[in-house]
Amino acid sequence: MAATGGVAKRTRQGLKLQGEAKKTKRDESPSREVRKPLSERYGSACPICWEPWDVNAVDPVYTCCLRKVCNTCATRCNTCPLCRAPTPTLSEALAQIRRHAENDVAEAFLELACVYRYGELGEVKDSKLALKFYKRAATLGDADAMVCLGRRYELGDGVRRSLEKAQELYRTAASRGHHMGQNNLGSCLRQAGKLEEAFAMTMLAAEQGYAGAECNLGCHYHHGVGVEVSMASAGLWYARSAAKGDLIAQHNLGFMYVEGLGVAVDLDEAKRLFALAAAQGDKAADGPNSQAAVEASKQALAEVERQIRLRDAARELLQAAGGDMDAASEALRAAQQSESMS
Repeated sequence: MAATGGVAKRTRQGLKLQGEAKKTKRDESPSREVRKPLSERYGSACPICWEPWDVNAVDPVYTCCLRKVCNTCATRCNTCPLCRAPTPTLSEALAQIRRHAENDVAEAFLELACVYRYGELGEVKDSKLALKFYKRAATLGDADAMVCLGRRYELGDGVRRSLEKAQELYRTAASRGHHMGQNNLGSCLRQAGKLEEAFAMTMLAAEQGYAGAECNLGCHYHHGVGVEVSMASAGLWYARSAAKGDLIAQHNLGFMYVEGLGVAVDLDEAKRLFALAAAQGDKAADGPNSQAAVEASKQALAEVERQIRLRDAARELLQAAGGDMDAASEALRAAQQSESMS
């Protein structure tokens, strides 16, 4: 009987502690702000596997119900995995998007903007019409459209160039947690000389795992823009971005391995990174910086391959000379002359 009473007492104590723990958890402020999804329609995760959206991926949108799923789930389905509608023809897909637009669905106007921007679904490119749809989608609160429209104003693409309008659109998108809005706003702030604010904004985007922002953050640390120079931090952020395929990060990290900046000199790793960047070629993102990085990586690849050949030759000569450094050095000089003449 005493034993039973002891169990009951411990049970009551346990329940009391659990209740106190729950109350404390409710009263505590959340350690991290819970962001609302950028699109209420798409939510914050794939509706099939419930994996959060990858900020570096372009996931397919199904025009029938105007919903999207992640690329992994999309490859497993021949029809829309949500409403089971069959794959539409190009004209049917366009008609479906237009029907959603008639109901003032912001995402539908963004889709129409892309259709006319790039000449998709059998339509002819029409920059003015695309701009009209971008504006309508942004007015309805679509953060992706705000970023796209901001980019048009930043570059003066089809509109009069205005960094003020670009920043306004980017800032609105960034306030909602949009990774590209944060990253692009950081770029505009750098141009305006607001370096510390640019660093902080770029950090927000990089912390979401956006490869472009990770590369830009590496540049901040590399060159001391809005923050103290830190080659170790630069290498860390370049490596994260490079692993996701960012060619500028691959190029910059390659040079860090050549020069031994924040990392140990490693010509083989530099060669791997330069080869990855150079191989992207025409697949590189639009923009002079990306194209310049591809060409520079091709040249750097050729140079680092030359250095590797000389390094390997030096090792072989030193081994052949039985450790005689003078003899090996003389042989290496001869090899270098031969290399430069070839």
